[in-house]
Amino acid sequence: MTHPQALTRHHLQEWQDSLAGKVGPKSQSIYATAVRGLMRWGGREERVQPGLADWLEVPEVPEHEPLVLEPAQLRAVVGRYQYPQGDLAYFRDRALLWFLLTSSARISEALRLDVADVDRHRWVVVQKGGSQKALVISALARAWLQQYLRVRGRDQEPALWIYVGPVIGRRRLTATDANAIWRRVCRELGIPKFTNRWLRGTGATELNELEATPIDVAHHLGHRNLATVLKYAKLREGRRQALVDRLDQLIPAASAPPISPVPRRRRARL
Repeated sequence: MTHPQALTRHHLQEWQDSLAGKVGPKSQSIYATAVRGLMRWGGREERVQPGLADWLEVPEVPEHEPLVLEPAQLRAVVGRYQYPQGDLAYFRDRALLWFLLTSSARISEALRLDVADVDRHRWVVVQKGGSQKALVISALARAWLQQYLRVRGRDQEPALWIYVGPVIGRRRLTATDANAIWRRVCRELGIPKFTNRWLRGTGATELNELEATPIDVAHHLGHRNLATVLKYAKLREGRRQALVDRLDQLIPAASAPPISPVPRRRRARL
């Protein structure tokens, strides 16, 4: 094909068929939406035949359970970092874990921070989509962060989160590096693997179980749409059971049945 006007619906359908089995449904949906928009623009500008966009099918993306650590997993990981004893990598991993979980930040947002940002009153980051969001972490997360920085000491690396290697020395930590940390931890603890994204969902889920409102969780995640909270916050089975058990309060407590007086026997006359 040498000219856009030669593009037909058969080309688009063959292209979509070629993606099946090679690309996941979510990626297929993104590709189809982008090409559909391009075809609509091309049709208006008379670059391609009109109506081609209507021949593109956007696949349905199956819904998945939010990715979160289950209570037993979370207890095991937190127990590993309970005490301030270890080397620089230990203190870094400990601080990063609780920073990501309590802030529910994307790993990309956390890794863009520099040491110079620590003393700022507010941490404002640019999130996915270009909007700004203020990161908020817990008091314990701040304490663990300060402990990590004290153990780290002064160096020439501006990044807040650093990789410490025997060959290349210190550099900014990457998302791949962070995922490698969690894989190692899971292997040592003998628990199912998780990635950076799971910590974001776990933070949202724990807030939900602490009676936070959907608006609270949405703002903490940096979302403007309450519906997107369901992608991260999971309603665990234990939480569901506790909620369902509250319905038993609708049944009034049964009062003790009245005690019938015992009839007195008449004495027989002698």
